[in-house]
Amino acid sequence: MSTTTITKRFYYNDTLTTPDTSYTIAVTRSDTGATVVSTTSMTVASTGVLSHTFTDPEYNLTYNYTVILVHLGETYTYTGEEVGSTGVEPVTLAEAKLHLKVDTDADDDLITSLIVAAREICEAETWRRLYAGTEVEKFDYFPANGFRLTWSPLRAVTSIQYVDTNGDTQTLSADYYDVDTTSEPGRITLAYDYSWPSTRSQHHAITVTYTSGYASSSSVPDALKAAMKLLIGTWYDNRESVVVGQRLSAMPMPDSAKYLMSSQSLRSFYE
Repeated sequence: MSTTTITKRFYYNDTLTTPDTSYTIAVTRSDTGATVVSTTSMTVASTGVLSHTFTDPEYNLTYNYTVILVHLGETYTYTGEEVGSTGVEPVTLAEAKLHLKVDTDADDDLITSLIVAAREICEAETWRRLYAGTEVEKFDYFPANGFRLTWSPLRAVTSIQYVDTNGDTQTLSADYYDVDTTSEPGRITLAYDYSWPSTRSQHHAITVTYTSGYASSSSVPDALKAAMKLLIGTWYDNRESVVVGQRLSAMPMPDSAKYLMSSQSLRSFYE
């Protein structure tokens, strides 16, 4: 996984100064409030420049942090938000350029954008997340047969929250449910000898927060990487929405890419 570094510069009397007593940081996830870094000392990178590096639990997170500095008997508290690392694309820029037989840097921005677009198409067509991230799904009620979640592979369930009959939001204890990360799509089922709690009759009474996606690009099925390369190649060679031949026609998706994506698709479970 990747890492995120949070840096704080401390000025005392307009001069970069290292606090003489202590310098600590605590970090939580913005989406769930879960602790990522318990209160710990920061590292002095240089005079007055303090930093702390930690491993991202997953990609595409935003963090809230609190830095507390103590200097000459005074306490200084700073809060802020930091955006964590984004995931590594299943097909790298170097791999895409090799596939395209491109050896200059002139089109790097274009090719990078095509990589993102190809990955998004593969995700939409297969309902698989090609790198790890956090998902939030809402339901109107607790299904009798449990939840079948949209995005695979399911990695873990962060929380299940529901609106009770009084209109208050509650967090369901993990004792109430079992998480099946082996099946595709992943499932959440009621634990033995438990019953789902009563909820208020309203839209989106239940919120399920979970993580999905492949932990690394090496875990992504080769069929989907190949589909991405075919899409990238088609779009790179034909940069408009239509192709001109004997007649004007819309740019089709390559049949080979369709086949590769359909071989990995989970959409039939929901149709």
